[in-house]
Amino acid sequence: MAGVSALRQAVGPEGFRRLATRFTENTTRRFGEWADLIAAGDAAGLVTTAHAFAGVLGQFGLAGTAALARQVEHEPDSAERLRLARQVLVEGPREFAAFRDWLEASADA
Repeated sequence: MAGVSALRQAVGPEGFRRLATRFTENTTRRFGEWADLIAAGDAAGLVTTAHAFAGVLGQFGLAGTAALARQVEHEPDSAERLRLARQVLVEGPREFAAFRDWLEASADA
């Protein structure tokens, strides 16, 4: 979480708390939207969503999930894109939970 720590220093504790709260709320919503796209079989819709999702995930240190989302964005085969998107729903919540744990621990420090 070194990059996230640098962001925290750059914007200050209060600014970071606001950004992190917004990130947490938006990421929870985005995982739901992602699941809806998969359920609908909307491989094309995943491309646009993946680009934005990968960017914000990367900014907050969820590098593994961001990398998977980038793979979804650039995968030309629709079936493979949907398979990779399902992986995002497996790996992403774990990495997101670790971020939330880190955030909670750093707030206590």
